[in-house]
Amino acid sequence: ARATLDRKGGKIVGLGGFGDMNAYPAQLVLESVSDVTGKKVDYAKLDAITKGSSEQFTPGPSESSGQGMSSLYLFDPVAALLQDAAKLSPGPLTTAIQKDAAVFPTVKEKIKDGVSINYGAMDDVLANADTPGTADSSDGALFVCTLNKDRLGSSLGTALIHLGQEINDLRNPPPGNENAPLYIMENNGWVVSVSFTLAYRPKFFALPGGYLMWDSAWPPAERQSKMQDALTSFLANEEMLSK
Repeated sequence: ARATLDRKGGKIVGLGGFGDMNAYPAQLVLESVSDVTGKKVDYAKLDAITKGSSEQFTPGPSESSGQGMSSLYLFDPVAALLQDAAKLSPGPLTTAIQKDAAVFPTVKEKIKDGVSINYGAMDDVLANADTPGTADSSDGALFVCTLNKDRLGSSLGTALIHLGQEINDLRNPPPGNENAPLYIMENNGWVVSVSFTLAYRPKFFALPGGYLMWDSAWPPAERQSKMQDALTSFLANEEMLSK
């Protein structure tokens, strides 16, 4: 369970802790790092399947035509994301994607119902991290999302969908999931964000660490189980979560 998450009348009245979704009771601030031992990732199996294709990771929104990411993502990522989400075929996952995209403020809005976005480095503690917030929020909770545009590149839209799903799960959890563990929320975030990526019909899609989430050659009847197996392994082995 998250470190501190209190609800009253279905609303969040207390949200504490640190890290992803305030899941941890303590924050470690590293002043220096030395004697680092890297973890070797064996991509041989993945390369054998994709045959070295460059399309192993998120192709990104607006790239289905091969023209590259929409220039709108450079100066207003949320506005671009809303446009892309509106073009998707109707269905339950599209509804979720559109709802997740709508969580965030555009450049003109700056902040939307307590949700704000910062673009930049993620390894520094914000100067005002310990000061009370002043923005309006329907449930009193403020969500400050920081993303590194340079590192995310064409995956920026997918990252926003992932965060939007987690914010929606926190604010309006499905019945019975009011106190869902972190594993469930991360799983939901990945399911919706990967679905957003797959709407652009990549040939292959892999998660960091070489977990193949999508192969267009998979038989339709096997796709769901193969994707869930890959996601389960990723969450357990890379994000160190368990059910």
